[in-house]
Amino acid sequence: MGFLDILFTVGEYILESAQKSKIRRDRALGRRLDNYERKINRAEDLSSNNIEQMQKIKQAREKLDRARQKIEEQSLYGISQSNLNDNNGLLTGGKTLDQWDRQWICIGSLKDATLEPFNHVVGLYRHDINGTTVYVGRAIELFNGGIRKRLSDYRRGSNSARIYSSGRAINDHIDEIITYVLIVGNDGVAVDNVKKLEVYFIGRYHPQYNKMFKYI
Repeated sequence: MGFLDILFTVGEYILESAQKSKIRRDRALGRRLDNYERKINRAEDLSSNNIEQMQKIKQAREKLDRARQKIEEQSLYGISQSNLNDNNGLLTGGKTLDQWDRQWICIGSLKDATLEPFNHVVGLYRHDINGTTVYVGRAIELFNGGIRKRLSDYRRGSNSARIYSSGRAINDHIDEIITYVLIVGNDGVAVDNVKKLEVYFIGRYHPQYNKMFKYI
């Protein structure tokens, strides 16, 4: 093996190691953010009648959403369009992105869709207006209502899902939104897969409301 061959081999090893290290760091950070979100949810349930506490919870959610958005942007930066549209390579959960994309279930109008069947599963949800996808989100609270909990937040009287501009836009257009859900599973592996798929589908659909993370 010549010098250049050795150099290229070492370079590939370094790049692969760096990618694996980044994946581990992202997963560890994701777990910390998920734990932080669970604490926020518990605090919200206990403080619904305390205006001062609810204001602090609102600020905590803002920090959490900004952190998640930053991670998503960093993840998307390293994904090429060819990878997003790859029909042959397995992406996650043993399926290609196209295979996952064919498994969306339309549940009808967000305003009055029946959500109880999705109480114990995690996955993605997609909001469409006039046939155009305007938002892709994830529901990963496996032991706290799953997809049902996340979608019901948009219909609640509180501001838990409307502290950022995308959530307010969804609520403002709730009468127009048709929602689709993508069930990924009901265990920890499924939660990890949801996080990966969210990044890919945001990259595929380029939803307008996913860009609205500026707090007003």
